[in-house]
Amino acid sequence: MVMDTVRFVPSGIFYGWSLWVQLGRGKTTVYYLGGHIHFQIKFRSFDKYKPIMEIWENMKTIRKPVSLFFGMLLACFICSACAFNQSYIQTKGAEKAEITGNYTVFLYGAHHYNDIATVAILAPTDGPHKFDIFATDWAYRSVKGVAGKDAVAMADKFVSWHSSFVRTQTSKILAPSGEIIGYEIRPLYMLTTFGKEDVMYVDYLLKEHNRIEVHIHLDHDVEKKLYGDGANKVRDRHK
Repeated sequence: MVMDTVRFVPSGIFYGWSLWVQLGRGKTTVYYLGGHIHFQIKFRSFDKYKPIMEIWENMKTIRKPVSLFFGMLLACFICSACAFNQSYIQTKGAEKAEITGNYTVFLYGAHHYNDIATVAILAPTDGPHKFDIFATDWAYRSVKGVAGKDAVAMADKFVSWHSSFVRTQTSKILAPSGEIIGYEIRPLYMLTTFGKEDVMYVDYLLKEHNRIEVHIHLDHDVEKKLYGDGANKVRDRHK
């Protein structure tokens, strides 16, 4: 007599388990979104449906607890991700009139006609945070000890060089505590030229010893529009 087998086998964390049944020479697969329970039941009866239905009915007792467990796990993961995101440096709209004191002015971009990922970052000269532009040395320059009003004028002139320039956007750079640790001045362009006014992303990452790592890159759609298949090569040259 052929030994019939019913067992649960894994089909991935997010796909649940498969109820695999071999009855004589045939087999049936039933998918069940459940937990990490592995067991095997062998039976000699050729009453194909009763054992299967009994096992499936018994699984109902663990469906809700397992589903609840994965729901809670997912909620914890989302909350953790949100909490992690709070450690990132944030930016918020600011007025140029509030930029006082002395600054080190970082001027990034403006090397050729299509180099529109141009931005100026103003870091307080005596501030506790050190700004580090994540790019090759030739991609930017810095000017130290510039008074607030002069720093703003220098930044405005630097980012407004392109023929499609419309206006500047000024933002304050905030530490996780909410403290202002610098300012950013970027250009906004004609919508009809590049498909959007704001064409770049500037990410500020808080590293060890109060170091701020600055990543600057073009919006992907704008980059493809300007450089086509050569976009990756252009991006690599700035790293």
